[in-house]
Amino acid sequence: MVGGTGMAGYGILRKLGERAGSGGLVLAPIRGAADKAWLEGAPAGVTALQADINDPEALRVALADYPPVTHIFYSALVRTSLNNVSSFMEKANVVGVRAMQRSLGPALFRGAEICCCGGTGMYDTFNSMAGCGDIDENVVLFKKIFQAVDVSNLRYCCLVTGAKHYGMHLGPQLWSQYEEPFCEDMTEAPGESAYQALEDSLHEFAALLPGLSSLVLRPTFILGPVPRPSPSCMNLSLCLGVYALLCKELAVPLRFLGGVDFWTAHHNFSHSDRIAQLAVNGGAALPLSGKPAQLVLNASDHDSFSSAELWPSLSAWAGCCSWEGPVGRNGMSLTYALNGASSERVEEAWRTLAAQHGLREARLRQVLNVPFLEQSMCISHSARLSSQKCKRLSWASPVRDGGWETLQHAFSDLQAQGLLPDSIC
Repeated sequence: MVGGTGMAGYGILRKLGERAGSGGLVLAPIRGAADKAWLEGAPAGVTALQADINDPEALRVALADYPPVTHIFYSALVRTSLNNVSSFMEKANVVGVRAMQRSLGPALFRGAEICCCGGTGMYDTFNSMAGCGDIDENVVLFKKIFQAVDVSNLRYCCLVTGAKHYGMHLGPQLWSQYEEPFCEDMTEAPGESAYQALEDSLHEFAALLPGLSSLVLRPTFILGPVPRPSPSCMNLSLCLGVYALLCKELAVPLRFLGGVDFWTAHHNFSHSDRIAQLAVNGGAALPLSGKPAQLVLNASDHDSFSSAELWPSLSAWAGCCSWEGPVGRNGMSLTYALNGASSERVEEAWRTLAAQHGLREARLRQVLNVPFLEQSMCISHSARLSSQKCKRLSWASPVRDGGWETLQHAFSDLQAQGLLPDSIC
């Protein structure tokens, strides 16, 4: 399992650990101690492998003490460009950024298409800013894994990418051919993208290795347990839960941060358990299907949701005094939503709540990624994933009422980790 300290990878790792007793051996390369990589240490059934995945020779030496690798689960992504954007967004006015995206974005993209004779330079830049950049770095890292293992024994590789493959981050305002719900056979969004480059690399390996089956999973907003809290952790369930609890603690309404368009737009959640079910069950089924297969699946709940449907339930869960819907097309910042409370006051509110409930993390910055939460509510268009193909395979249990049901599931996971309180009201 490569990328086991990320959201999707951690879910897969936990699921693989549950299966380890049936005869398999699960290896997870990490640098440093397991209790530093994961909040609760290495998941049961998982062997933490001390190795640097950037060094194929060192990884090959580390693997030599174990049986040959037959299955690779890959969920790693170099996000240097996105981290730079996030650093900028921490200091920026999110409402101003949203207004600029809405007013200038479409004109810039249309102008670039005309001036550049249909070139994709503007899309390349935007993809990079949205987290699909660092293409060369990602492809090189992916190939290093195959250099480190004996490929003659490989039977399966699962690669996790995402819904940005379909242009979820672009929408109809920036891409005239945008359409949803997203189906797996749709053409990828314009511009260079690390997701597409990784998928292309996997298909190249599959063509060279006739015994290799592959599965590409494309999730959307990933919810579930957190590998380890950190300022850069992109766990929307943790961010929403912490924000709602802060509203209750500060006695302010649970105010919606996005604009009116996002309020009614329809999206899906992807719980890491569901991603894991698809990845692991695919690893059991595809190599036994009679001949190698290459498959792509959307990894999300069956049912979509809107924030208008979700927000009242989130407010009730946290015990907020009330909730409020969107204000204008560009929404509001977290600071504005909390009545302009100083960062010191907000951090003290979380410390108080953490002490009252015995939570494992009293530092607000470790559990609330503000730029990620605010940017997640900038998507002013629907971006649903079709689940028909996944439904026919029955590799994962169907989830109805996907939005709130999935978010509750994720809250239960985070409560079990001691990151959210068990009893709130």
